[in-house]
Formats: sequence, structure tokens, C-alpha cells
Amino acid sequence: MAENTEMNAKAKDIAALFRSAVEAEDKALLGDASTFAEQDFFIQLGWFTDQIEARLKKNTPSPDVLALMVALGGFMAKDNPNDGVDKAYKIWQASDARIRAATLCPREEIEENLSQVGVDFRLTPWPKNDDGTDRKNLEVTPFLRLCIPRDDTDSLEKYFKRYLKDNLLGEKPRTSAQVEQELKRIKAKRLVPEDHSEMGSAIVAWWMKQKEFKPLDFPDGSLGYLAQTAFGFAPRKGRKKAN
Repeated sequence: MAENTEMNAKAKDIAALFRSAVEAEDKALLGDASTFAEQDFFIQLGWFTDQIEARLKKNTPSPDVLALMVALGGFMAKDNPNDGVDKAYKIWQASDARIRAATLCPREEIEENLSQVGVDFRLTPWPKNDDGTDRKNLEVTPFLRLCIPRDDTDSLEKYFKRYLKDNLLGEKPRTSAQVEQELKRIKAKRLVPEDHSEMGSAIVAWWMKQKEFKPLDFPDGSLGYLAQTAFGFAPRKGRKKAN
């Protein structure tokens, strides 16, 4: 019971976070694009927000509605007026359940849409200090955890070296010696918020093209991970371990 209450509280917080972003852009309806992946980011976010909120919503009929149902439905019993109210309430519950069933998409559809989201859902936001200010810088391993759903340092460095070798932001691939030199340079200077928006996004885009990439694996704290949490979808077992 306590666990369900905690999950609902988390889901409400996540829904509120998503809703604030969606309302800022005033985009919440699916467009004419043929696939979910082609939708605008805020339209995608709005779709997930609607689904989360629909699962949290608990409807209760007002006394006026029940009274009207009793009167129009002829449920009023002479001996026990409460029987008419009980019947009206059961009918209302059945109707509400049917409406909710038509509104809520199945898990398969939600996961299919989650699997199609892009970089904005997969790059964890830059971390903040306790006072709400942005962290000044990060070492390589914590930075990479914002981009790739892995935890162990060796795996993250292995993938980062592959990324550096491919050199998506440069003119041509790097040699092994150049990779080591660039890695040493980055480790010495650390990474800052500007690196997050440019290099971080590039790393996620690169990761999405790798054979190890799994569409439903998201870094902790990313929008995709938060959506999974709000829906109550447990992360895959061993999702952070290297293959």
C-alpha cells in the first residue's frame, strides 16, 4: 500500500513536470506525421503526459449527477431510497470504467512509442547542486552516464573511445593515438554545460546507431526513464551492464 502511494506520488510529480513543459509550448495533440518518431518533441511529451494523467485520475460522481440518474432511471425504491442511489452509482462506475478503457492505451502501444523517441528523451539533463544551480563541471564518467544507459566505468570509456574514433563532430575518423590524446585532453579539462548540449546530444545520437542500443533503455533521470517510472514499467534487468 505504501509502495503504491509512493509510486503515485512520483507519477504525479513527473506528470506535473511534463505538463508544465507541454503547456509552455501549447502543443499536446498528435500531428499528421505518419509515425510517432516523426512527431514534434512537445507533441510526443504531451501524449505521454495525457496517458500518465489519465491513469492517475480518479473520478467521483457529484451528488447532483447521482440524483439525476436516479430520477431519470427510475431507480428510486419506495422502501429503501439508498438502493436507487447504489444502482445509479454502479452504473456510473461501469460507464466511467468503459470511458477510461477507451482513453488508456495498452502498455504495448506506450512502449512502442517510447521506443521511437529521440535524443531529447534520452539525454539526462545537466545535474544541479542542492541550491538549484547548475553543477560547474563533470568528470568524464558521470558525464557519460547522462548519455548512455550504462554504469560501469570500463564500459562507458570503451564506448566513448569508439565515439571519439568515429569523430562525428569532426571531418574524419581519429586514429587510435588521436583517440587517446583526445581522451586525455577531455579528462584533464572536465566537461561543462556547453559540452552537454553539443557533445552530449552527439553521443546520444551516435549511441542510437550502435548495435548495443536498446530502444527501451534510458539513462537514469532522462525523460524516457521518468516516463517509464510514471507508468510503473520496471527497467530491464541488467540494463546498465555492458554486453
